[in-house]
Amino acid sequence: MHRTILRLACFCFLTLFAPAEPEQAKASGPDFLTGAQVKTFLSDRLTAGETAVFRSRDGKFYGMDSDTVVSLEKDNTAVVGEYGYAYQGYRGTYAVAEDGVISISLKGYRGTWPDMKIARKGDLIRLFSGDGNGNFIFGGRAGADETEDMKPLWPFRLVETDSTPEVTPIWSGGDIKVFTSPTLPEDFEWKGDHIEFRVDFTTLKDGKASVQKHWPTFGEKDWRLPAAKVAIHAMEGWVFYPYTSDAEPTEVGQGWNFEITKIGDQVRWVVKDDVITVFDNMPRERDE
Repeated sequence: MHRTILRLACFCFLTLFAPAEPEQAKASGPDFLTGAQVKTFLSDRLTAGETAVFRSRDGKFYGMDSDTVVSLEKDNTAVVGEYGYAYQGYRGTYAVAEDGVISISLKGYRGTWPDMKIARKGDLIRLFSGDGNGNFIFGGRAGADETEDMKPLWPFRLVETDSTPEVTPIWSGGDIKVFTSPTLPEDFEWKGDHIEFRVDFTTLKDGKASVQKHWPTFGEKDWRLPAAKVAIHAMEGWVFYPYTSDAEPTEVGQGWNFEITKIGDQVRWVVKDDVITVFDNMPRERDE
């Protein structure tokens, strides 16, 4: 009886004073920045002349048709570049909410770009999909190849670079269904390095463009006339999404601006409406 009581007492003593088992570390999620912290982070980088470019798959570039880059630039401008059949770039704007959620609006982007959040861990800065699912985004891509050894699309990682991502062509013409870039004739003779003109046209009910004129009007001997002619010829081959009025197709008059610049042995075509750049065929990798 006494032995039983003694054993019980020893057990209680050992249990009471035995070192506690270490608590298992609780899994913690990313340390997301607040809206104020995001704005300060971006402002500091841009003021220092550094870009804020995030690359998909935790910063690893695979060179396949599923790589993506996001660049947050000055004046709340956003650039998203997607590798697919061709490398497509989209410009738009971004906004930062008080809780740190970053939303992007892209002109002409086929799909919905998710809200995002920035997380910091020491010097490591990542961009996460706001919904947390990390799903692949097709956007303007018809398909994509992913292999088992590839990292997931999300999170994106901040990459240190002094240039914005190459997103060529910049294609933000959401009003156009079929588009081909104008090309100068092989025998075109430059007598300057820059050409500008505006083309007035009507978008017909079937989505085709009917060109009225270009201005300033170039005479038959003007060296710039062939450039205007190929621009008009290309535009007449474009197919627009028809405009509607009361759910019925309608005709709409417009005017778009063309800028053609000789850069070394290359030719840069820029097409603009009165608000945004519709097309820019030159690489956008550039030092800021």
